Amino acid sequence: MSKDNLGFLLLCLYDISYNLQKAMGCVMNKWKLKCKLWRDKHSRILKNKKLSLSQHKPHYTIYENGNKKVIIEVPKIFSFIKNAEDTMMFIENFKRIVDENKERTHIHVNSLFVKEVTVDALIYLLAAIDNSKEFKQHIYSGSFPKNKAPKKVYIDSGFTKYVQTYTTQNSQIPKSTRKMKIERGMKNDARVIKDICDFVRQSLNFTSINSTRGLYTMLVELLSNSVLHAYEPKSESFLKGKWYIYAEHSQDCVKIVFADTGRGIPETVRKNFSEKVKSVINSILPMRENLYDGQLIKSALLGDFRTSTNEKHRGNGLDTVRRIVMTDKIRGFEVISGHGKCSIVDAGSACVPEKELRVQGFLHEMYGTLYVFDIYREDVLWEK
Repeated sequence: MSKDNLGFLLLCLYDISYNLQKAMGCVMNKWKLKCKLWRDKHSRILKNKKLSLSQHKPHYTIYENGNKKVIIEVPKIFSFIKNAEDTMMFIENFKRIVDENKERTHIHVNSLFVKEVTVDALIYLLAAIDNSKEFKQHIYSGSFPKNKAPKKVYIDSGFTKYVQTYTTQNSQIPKSTRKMKIERGMKNDARVIKDICDFVRQSLNFTSINSTRGLYTMLVELLSNSVLHAYEPKSESFLKGKWYIYAEHSQDCVKIVFADTGRGIPETVRKNFSEKVKSVINSILPMRENLYDGQLIKSALLGDFRTSTNEKHRGNGLDTVRRIVMTDKIRGFEVISGHGKCSIVDAGSACVPEKELRVQGFLHEMYGTLYVFDIYREDVLWEK
C-alpha cells in the first residue's frame, strides 16, 4: 500500500473516531491539528508534483494578473558543441513561440534545471532574442541555473543581465569586461576586429602584433561573408542578418564564438543540379544521420564552391579560414549551419601535428551559421 493510500485510510479512521468522540461530547483538539497539518502537507506534495511535470515540458503558459506568460525550458545540457540536437530543438521551439504569440508577449527563459552550458548556446540565444525585437516586440525575462557551475557561465557571459533588463527601450548587449569581450553589428567593422585581436594578445601575453595576424585575417573573412549575405532574402528564418562575436579568456586560451544570423552556408553556396535535387529531398525527408549540409560546409571550407554571386574573386573566405586553422594556434574549430556541422580536429600528436575535417549531420536546424574555436599560446598548444 502506498504512503498516500495509507494516509488516506488513516484519515478515514480518524474521521470515524472523531465523529464518535464528537457524539460522545469529547473532541480531541490535538488530533484535529495533526489532521490539518497532514492535509496541508499532502496539498503541497500534489502541487509540487504538478509543477515538476510542467517544468519538464518544452514550454507552457501561465497567467499572472491576467497577463499571459510563456515559459520555455532550456535543455539540461545547453550547448551546440556538446548537445547540438537538443539545443537546436530548443531554438526551433523558441522560434515557434516568437512566431505564434501576439506582440509584447512575456517570454520567460527558464534555466533552473541546466546542468551544463557553453557560451556558444548563450550567445546564439542572445542573438535570437536581440533579432526578435525587430520581428515582434516581445518582453523577455530569464532565470539562473540552480547548479553553481553553469550559473557562473551565465554570469560571466553577461547573458542573464541582458535578458533580465531587456525591454524594447533597453536593447544593449552585455558590456565587455577584462575577461570577456562581446560585439555585434551589420557591417564589416575594422575597429571590432582590431579590438578582438588586442584582447587576445593582452589575455595570452602575446608581445608581437604578428601573433594575431592569422586571427585578424579570419575575422575579416567571417565578417565579410556575414555582410555579403546580410540583406539577402531568407525563406523561413526569423533572424535578421547580423553578426555577434564573443571572446572570453579562460586559463591558457581565448574562446571565440562568432554567430552569423544571415543565410547559412548550405543556402549560400552555389549548387549544381544534382545537389539541388538532394537539397529538396533532404527538406522533405530529413534523416538524423543526414550528412548533406555537413558535406556542403566541408566543401565550402575546402574552396570547392563559389558563392551565389558566381564571381571568381568571391567565395574564397572559408578556404582562407580553413588554411589558417590548419596551421595557426587554433584548436576546437567547429562550424554549424543548417542541418550540419564540420569540425577541424587534431588527428596527429605533439611530435607530428596534423588536423583533419570531420562532418556530422542533425535532424534539427541551425538558423544562420555558428563558428566556435579556441586560440592557445604555442607553448601549451600541444600539451592539451
